[in-house]
Amino acid sequence: MFEDIFKRIKNKNEHKSTTSLKFKEDLVSFILKNNIEGNFLEIGTNRGYTTAILAGVAKVLNKVVYSFDNNLEVLKEAKNLFQECKLDNCFLINKDIYKEPWGLNKDFGLVLIDAVHEQKAFSSDLLNTEKILLNNGFIVVHDFGLENKYGRPIYEVLHKNKNKYEIIRYIGEKSDWNPLGTGKAVDFEGVIIKILE
Repeated sequence: MFEDIFKRIKNKNEHKSTTSLKFKEDLVSFILKNNIEGNFLEIGTNRGYTTAILAGVAKVLNKVVYSFDNNLEVLKEAKNLFQECKLDNCFLINKDIYKEPWGLNKDFGLVLIDAVHEQKAFSSDLLNTEKILLNNGFIVVHDFGLENKYGRPIYEVLHKNKNKYEIIRYIGEKSDWNPLGTGKAVDFEGVIIKILE
């Protein structure tokens, strides 16, 4: 099943707004090795390349994926990709998560954050994620090692809150993973974190 999906999706060196194939592979491996309760949520669908992989592994585990994006055009592209991949377990939600309440129950075991790369926005993403994440849930964050015009917003928020969030795994590429995007890759592409009790 995953092979067919991987044939249809883009790598980070082909499309600047997605994750690398290594990130996607590491994510699938992590999910399959851990007994994750609850459904999955992605914040930042874009064209759905990472969402499709998330939905593929969720389908194997009899779970569903919800995914937010505020751009209706990219959500239409994502929907077409899911149809091509025969993924019927993904619900796309057109919403500006910084202006509207998320409106979700606390039943998510994994949340993937890949939205606005500024400290205020990422902090908001984390606070809203805490409200819906099950106690033993995981937060996956893309662009951890990205340095942009705001500095290193993902790293800086997690570093300031190291007593609250624990990085349990680095995923994706370690270097040169942002050849088409703005900003410089200075560390790992992604991290998986847990909320400390």
